[in-house]
Amino acid sequence: MTGLSRLVLAAALAMGMAATGASWSKELKDYSGEDAGFMVIAMGSGTSVESRAVSYTLNFRKKGSPEVGVISFTPHRPAVPFIGTKRDYDEPNEEGFVDVRKLAPGDYEFFGISAAMHGTLQWRWQPDDEFSIPFSIAPGVATYLGDFKGVSTSRRSAWSLGAPLPTGAYFVVSNRLDRDLPIAKRKAPKLDQVNPAVPNGAVISSPYFQFSCLPSDCH
Repeated sequence: MTGLSRLVLAAALAMGMAATGASWSKELKDYSGEDAGFMVIAMGSGTSVESRAVSYTLNFRKKGSPEVGVISFTPHRPAVPFIGTKRDYDEPNEEGFVDVRKLAPGDYEFFGISAAMHGTLQWRWQPDDEFSIPFSIAPGVATYLGDFKGVSTSRRSAWSLGAPLPTGAYFVVSNRLDRDLPIAKRKAPKLDQVNPAVPNGAVISSPYFQFSCLPSDCH
């Protein structure tokens, strides 16, 4: 095999692995033990044309474990209304859903973010920067981690005839417990004890997350 052939084969394998999400990690599934706790998180997207064109993904794991949990949201687009994650709320500045997961007690962390565009234009983005946003799960307790609203960044160029092209993404994190808890209880009626643990500006140390709060919540 020539050097060029090996290069083409290596590129094809790398593209195939990226397209299929190949990884050595295992999937973190719902925990069925009697001491399970709950993770409650809202995820959505901004309603601008640029933000609605992109799917958002957030990865988490139990510290010290190879298993990875994935939370994803794909916005609805007027041109293709049959594509997109089923929404629990649809507001002027955000659409999204509330995810409830049963997890084993212990210490966890958010550690990965990615974004993608599917269709005529194929695009995938995943930064190399390492970060850790910690949270804990206690037996029988629902840990509310807040609302993560995906926002895409973009640029315009002559190549795209002036249309915005995605360049990356970030999440705006806020406390929307009053909106999200009733939705979560419809999905998991046993959510009796709730621990609000929305990461704030002191915990978030990554440019891919921005903390947002209401004036009454900011101290």
